[in-house]
Amino acid sequence: MKGLPYAIAGLLSCVATVQCLGEPCKDCDFTSVVDILSASAMFSTFLRVLQRNGDIPTLNELQNFTLLAPVNTAFAGLSDSESIAGFDISNYILRDRVLETSAIDNGTSVIYEGVKFPLGLRRDESGPIRINGAAVVESDLKPNFQNATVHGISELLPDPPNSRGLVHDINREGRSVNIFHSFVESFPGFEQMTDNNTLLIPSDVNFFKCFNHIEINYILDTFDELSSLDGPLAGSWSHDRQIFLQNLICHGIIGGQTANRQIVKNLNNQPVQVTSHELGSSLSVNDSTPSNQANMIFDRGIAHSFSDLPFLPDAFQFTAEKYLHGMNSTDFVKELYFRKLQHMIREKSLHQNLTIFVPEFNSNEHQGFTKSSLLYHFVEYQLWLEEEFKDVNRIHSSTKTFPSAFCSSNKRLGGNCQRLRITKTESSYIINDKYRVLHAKPYMVGRTLVYTISEALQLPGEFLFSLNPFHHCSKSLSLLRQVNLLNLPLNNKGYTILLPCFDSWRNYDLNFEYLRNNATAVEHIAKSMILQSLIYSDTKTQTIEVSNMLDEEVSLSIHPPRSNRVDIELSNVVGKIKIERGLDALFNQGVIHPLKGFYLPKDINISLKDLIETSGANRFLELLENLEDFTSMINESIPFSVLVPMSTFLGPGGITGSSKNLQDFLKVHLAIGSSTHSLLKCDGTISTLFGEPLICRQSSTGDYWLKLQNGDDHEVRILRRGCASSGNESCVFLIDRPISIRWLNRDKKSLRLPGIAIGAGVLVGSVSMLAVFLCILLVLFGKSAKRSPLPASADEEHTNQEARPLLANNDSSRAISNLSHEQNGRFESTYSSNASVPAIDVAYSPR
Repeated sequence: MKGLPYAIAGLLSCVATVQCLGEPCKDCDFTSVVDILSASAMFSTFLRVLQRNGDIPTLNELQNFTLLAPVNTAFAGLSDSESIAGFDISNYILRDRVLETSAIDNGTSVIYEGVKFPLGLRRDESGPIRINGAAVVESDLKPNFQNATVHGISELLPDPPNSRGLVHDINREGRSVNIFHSFVESFPGFEQMTDNNTLLIPSDVNFFKCFNHIEINYILDTFDELSSLDGPLAGSWSHDRQIFLQNLICHGIIGGQTANRQIVKNLNNQPVQVTSHELGSSLSVNDSTPSNQANMIFDRGIAHSFSDLPFLPDAFQFTAEKYLHGMNSTDFVKELYFRKLQHMIREKSLHQNLTIFVPEFNSNEHQGFTKSSLLYHFVEYQLWLEEEFKDVNRIHSSTKTFPSAFCSSNKRLGGNCQRLRITKTESSYIINDKYRVLHAKPYMVGRTLVYTISEALQLPGEFLFSLNPFHHCSKSLSLLRQVNLLNLPLNNKGYTILLPCFDSWRNYDLNFEYLRNNATAVEHIAKSMILQSLIYSDTKTQTIEVSNMLDEEVSLSIHPPRSNRVDIELSNVVGKIKIERGLDALFNQGVIHPLKGFYLPKDINISLKDLIETSGANRFLELLENLEDFTSMINESIPFSVLVPMSTFLGPGGITGSSKNLQDFLKVHLAIGSSTHSLLKCDGTISTLFGEPLICRQSSTGDYWLKLQNGDDHEVRILRRGCASSGNESCVFLIDRPISIRWLNRDKKSLRLPGIAIGAGVLVGSVSMLAVFLCILLVLFGKSAKRSPLPASADEEHTNQEARPLLANNDSSRAISNLSHEQNGRFESTYSSNASVPAIDVAYSPR
């Protein structure tokens, strides 16, 4: 009730005049601001609040001020307690300023001196003057006892939010400042920095114009990693954010028309030119696009929102390190710092060409790295994958190798850099057949390219574990294991290994069997094909001298690539070695080239005899060695191939016949050299020494089957193959059974016989028919006779008359002699009971 005397005094003063309550007291000699409020009913609620808060003495003591008095409607809907709660008379007083509406220019102006918080005044040609959004409904009421002005306003003027709260409110209203809001929320001391200053708020559009999502992740610490760091790792991020915010805060309160063409400074002490537009309703800085929203008041300053602040990115000098943080690869950065390799992602990334393959964030958690494995993620030049593989057909894949930054392995690679093997498939890029590049277009920061990959790269391992199992190199590896060449000694040069894989042994399984039993030959061949130098499939065309593991200096010539193949010649190896481009298998000591062919050094001699003996057909070989044609072809080095029946058909009772028949039998198993290719490819006709050609058929299972071209449907299957070191025109083919000349078509054969032979045939036929007729008579006659059982001695005699084996002893000449005199043995005696065709009898002679 302490304000009651003042209210009574005001009332008495008004009664003493002819004015009624509710009208300004114009004739009172000593009127105050309180008198004016008391004289008008529209201020009754405001006056009551002032009385209850004890603010009447404060108003009576003031001089040179302006009071903004809310009219009754401003309190509509509020109870007395709500009207009083949080009420502060300072919100409505302009100290040291008697504001008259006639002095308010059209447009927007800002008052920031002598007020609790800045006031934005807006005057339009139509409509009332507005102060912080409240309309002036009664203006220029002046007491004569105080130098002051009273303006009635339509709304209350509560405390505005602080700077953080203002940004929050703007974002909540959907004005697209979500990114800056997130930044402010994580920045301690933001309110202190904006105290009595002007805040420039960039919108989300502004951020997206100036930064990509990786950079925004770094600015905001989206993954909550940077805020928990300390030391040099955190220092750069904290400094960047500080500079960034200080760029957006200008000294002083700048707004309205007062901002027209001003040069102010931000908190980084950099000049900023501010220009007002549309009578102060919008602003631009440094000739930017005008603000989206201007003159937004907060408790200690003013803010403006922009979608185009040109200097927004000036605070950041992005390096590869900052990009890695933005890609959620902070753990990878920590590893680089731990291994003292941080220079690779800091200043070096800005001034030196570099490519980084960074593992995806969820794959490098708790991942340990060595210094070598970290360097393996770097390429020390810009590797544009799309450019490197631009000529690759979308359907077909292509592979290339690129040197990594891991070049310190002097003992293993002789100081050369370990390579990355990258394959372009239809839909993606794959590193070392395992690691997928997640995006074809890299991020570029400075002069560094950054790719994300599916998981952390592992350095190529040891020889045995670096080969793709689908290359089918197990046979060759077994030979290398046999001579202890799977673990190669450190040579300070690196190795190139030429390794038969895939179907290399398909035509050489007899060679493989021979080598398995000849460790000396295996070691010599293997060491000849292991070079102590690094030769990749994309090594440039040249001729160089290299040494192999036999310490021999050999000449190596690399020919220009043809399609996806590179031909290499070694002076000590027979033929051109065909290397598939991009098939390089990297290992920790060099490179392995999986070959699709089998190659022999020139000083290794594997003969047909070696291969026949390896097949186990020694008896067949004995027969061949007594064949004149065979011996002469061997002595004259004439290329030919041998079809070798399995040894089971050459055992006791296996083959019988005359000497003439035996020679024909052997000759049908000898193919001339020009037909060897047809045998190997199962294509075309195969010429034999016997004169009757063979034809080859490949079954659905991939097996090769042979038959006489002019014969019936009998076929033999090729089981194994092998070729002499003299070349692929002299090979051995192991077949499942002999080829019988009895399979020849008799009709076709008889057409080729001379007339005498035909007459002889007629004579023989007649005699045969007579013999058959006599046999029939004997049989009929025998039925009438009384039969008696065969005595045991007859069985014994029959058994004793069985033919002796063709090769019963090792004397070849005796075997052929016995063959011509003993005709009772039958081939069927040793033929398998499970066979689907009858046994072969070579006793038939075409006559």
